[in-house]
Amino acid sequence: MAQSNRLKKVLIYNGPGTCQGCPEAIGHVLKKAGFNIQYIKPGQLTKRNFLKAAMYVQPGGSDDASEVMDALSENEIRNLKSFVFNGGKYLGICSGGYLAGQHIVDEDKVKSFGLLPTTVYEEQEDAEPKIETIRWKNKKLSVYFQSGPAFNLNHMPNADIWAIYKNTGNGAALINNYGHGRVGVIGPHLEGTRDWFEDNDLEFPGLSHDLLMDFINALLQDKSTFKRIISSMNSKG
Repeated sequence: MAQSNRLKKVLIYNGPGTCQGCPEAIGHVLKKAGFNIQYIKPGQLTKRNFLKAAMYVQPGGSDDASEVMDALSENEIRNLKSFVFNGGKYLGICSGGYLAGQHIVDEDKVKSFGLLPTTVYEEQEDAEPKIETIRWKNKKLSVYFQSGPAFNLNHMPNADIWAIYKNTGNGAALINNYGHGRVGVIGPHLEGTRDWFEDNDLEFPGLSHDLLMDFINALLQDKSTFKRIISSMNSKG
């Protein structure tokens, strides 16, 4: 797999609105898997850069996702949407999940990328880092979580649901189509490393990088690789 991934160029946003270490964390996972990664900043979301890219990554961000929208030009956002619509892949993690929706909900509704057919809301109001339990393909998984989004599954009936939040049954990770492309969004931080937990006095449950790569490899396919469904959507077990 790594050998074929070497041919795949991945653009990772690393500009205003990202959180410290978030672009580098997902970059490390992708580079280890053999991808050709390129960090880009505002002014670099050009047709030329998207030309041979397989995927664009919008990593975790600051408390204010609108910083990304303010930093990017309307033309750059059009280039991103055109890239995905014409067959490209979008990976949004945490803040990148919010930005994939129709609007960012804060004090005011701010228009976002519009790659998902719904506005994305927060899973919980508590902004402190914590360990969250999700059901990843029907198996309980403890993951690093901080102010992550919840995805309304009713608004995306054809999405492949990879994970739900254990306590609410809201979507935690899914893949949905956008035009000829695909949009993968994840609320928790599966790219997190041991120091993320230890720096916040959280018990380290182990890395989730292999699961994250399963998700990414499925996202990069042109068609669904498995048919949902996550069972027991509201199960507390």
